[in-house]
Amino acid sequence: MKKACRWGLIGPGLIAERFAKSLTFVEGASLYAVASRDAERASTFAAKHSVAKAYHNYTDLVADKQVDAVYICTPHRFHYQQIKMCLLAGKPVLCEKPLTVNAAEAKELMALAKSAGVFLMEAMWTPFLPVYQQLSAWLAEGCIGDIKSMQSSFGFAVARQASGRYLNHDVAGGVLLDMGMYNVAISQWLMKRKPEVIQAQGLIGSTRVDEMVSAQLNYGAGVVSQFICSFQSQLSNTFSVCGSLGRITVQPYFWDNGSISLELNSGRAETKTLPFRGAGFEYEIEHAQECIEKGLIESPIIKFELSLQTLEVMDEIRAQIGMIYDFE
Repeated sequence: MKKACRWGLIGPGLIAERFAKSLTFVEGASLYAVASRDAERASTFAAKHSVAKAYHNYTDLVADKQVDAVYICTPHRFHYQQIKMCLLAGKPVLCEKPLTVNAAEAKELMALAKSAGVFLMEAMWTPFLPVYQQLSAWLAEGCIGDIKSMQSSFGFAVARQASGRYLNHDVAGGVLLDMGMYNVAISQWLMKRKPEVIQAQGLIGSTRVDEMVSAQLNYGAGVVSQFICSFQSQLSNTFSVCGSLGRITVQPYFWDNGSISLELNSGRAETKTLPFRGAGFEYEIEHAQECIEKGLIESPIIKFELSLQTLEVMDEIRAQIGMIYDFE
């Protein structure tokens, strides 16, 4: 029997709904408390998910001694302050991606986690999914030979609502931090090193956030990752890893999918469907709880270095396309 973990949740939005559902598939996990600056929103979420405590500010949740760990799923801009508050209170943190808006903020929080001896992890849930375990297995077996390139896209035509998080400059909206984060993070997860050269183009819209970004990440030794992310149109939403002997493709939607295909130059072709056990977040939650129970400061899979390098890549892309937030 695994040690019970009572979670507190900051930010009861759509992503929080999925987290709450996923928790029901994790042994020893429970959603004990929820906090929102909107009292009605917190109370409604608590009633829907049978949450014991509904707080109308974040500090009360963090101060609650019954909360064993905190999950943060507020807009990107607020992650830094909320993570810092939790770490200073000794609360382990699982925070939605991106961990922070930029690498400088992340470095400070990682140093704080180490000095305070408190667990911190970016909730980059995708690598924990069954299809990515299959991807890792095929790569380890050498099925496609040496990796030569990666191609991916993430894009939808989003609603043109300036007040929503997608297009809102004030809350660090923009397609790179929201969608392109996955293209970059999966490339980094596979390569385990920063690109040597980054080339990017982008389109800044009327609300002063990036609405389309295309980039090429050159990792040296002839290996590149090319991606496009967009708020303006529906894209193919696949992620392909191409090697000297064939190709592996995670089908749409690559960040949230249970289907993966292998196509070899020899003619062998195979597709596997690997559905989630629950809502999909259960795998990263289990991992985070195991890390917390072991007294770890960082995840051995979503390491500080991985999260930091992903942010550094995105910092460079944003610099190249001129996407700087007023509050930075």
